[in-house]
Amino acid sequence: MLGLLIGIVWDYSRYIRLGDFILTNQDDCGNLDVRATLGGVSLGIKDGPQGTFSVDGNVYLPVERWTAYNKHHATAWLHVNFLDTTADFIGDHYFDVKLDLTSAERSWGTPEMRISIPKQSTSAGGSFSWFPLDNYRLGIKNATLRIVDQSNSIVETTPLDFSFVPQLSSGLDAIQATTTHQFMRKTDSMQGNIEDKPYAANECALVISRSGWFLMMAVLLGVVLLTPAVLLSYKRDSDAGLELIAAIIGVATIRTAVLGAPNGWNFLPIDVFFAFIVVLTAAIPLWRLGRRGAESTSQSTKE
Repeated sequence: MLGLLIGIVWDYSRYIRLGDFILTNQDDCGNLDVRATLGGVSLGIKDGPQGTFSVDGNVYLPVERWTAYNKHHATAWLHVNFLDTTADFIGDHYFDVKLDLTSAERSWGTPEMRISIPKQSTSAGGSFSWFPLDNYRLGIKNATLRIVDQSNSIVETTPLDFSFVPQLSSGLDAIQATTTHQFMRKTDSMQGNIEDKPYAANECALVISRSGWFLMMAVLLGVVLLTPAVLLSYKRDSDAGLELIAAIIGVATIRTAVLGAPNGWNFLPIDVFFAFIVVLTAAIPLWRLGRRGAESTSQSTKE
C-alpha cells in the first residue's frame, strides 16, 4: 500500500511539473459544441493489446444538410488529418472513412443528425517494445466532410469542429501537449531541429503514457518475482526445487497475463528481466555448491 501511495503522489507531482492539462477517460480536447455547430465530429480513442489503438465516434450534421445529401443520393466521407509525431517523417498522416447517411439518428436535444463512425485502427507514434516505459503520440490537426456525387467527384468539402476523447483502459494517462517540442519525439537528425511552436486552439495533441501507480505496481511485481531467489539466499541447505518452480510459474503467469504469450521469437526487453529472475533463482544453489566444493578442496589441501 505504501508503494502504491508513493506511485500516486509521484504521478500527480509529475503532471504538475509538466504544467500540462491532465486528460482522464472522461475529458476531451477540441472545439466541438454539438448544440452550436454546423457540422462536427466526436472521436474517441481506445487502446488495444500490445500498443494498438483504434478510433470511432459520431459525425453531427444539421438536419437540413443531411436531408439535402440524402435527397441527391450523395456519398459522405470523413477525412481526418493527424499531427506529425516526429520531425523525421513530416507529411500527410490521415484516414478516410465512408459514412452511412441512411443510418443517421436524431441527436437528442439538438437540431443535429448523428452518424456513427465505424471503428478504425490507427497507428500512434510509439513502440510497445519498451513496456512498461512505453509512450505514444496521437493528435488531430483537422477534420473535414467530403461529399461525393454519383460520378465520384468531390462536390463539397466542409471543415468540421471536432472533439478528441481518450477512452483508455486503467493504467494509461493522456496528457494534452501544447507545443511541438512537448509532442514530437526528439531525434538526432537535421530534420529534428525544428522550432518549438504552440499548437492552434482547434488542434489536439495527446501524449499517452503509463500512470505512475501502474509503474509502481510493475516494480512491486518485480520484487515479488524475486522472492524465491531471496528465500534461497537465506536457506543455505536447500536446493532450488520448489523455489525454482515458483519463479518459473510466476514469470510465466505474469508475462502471459500482462503482455500475452510471446509471438515466436519476438521477445521484449522486459523478457530479459524475466529470464534473469529464473537464472538467478537457479544459479544461487549452484554458486553455493561451487563455493562449498572450493572450501572442501582448500581444507583437504591444508590437511
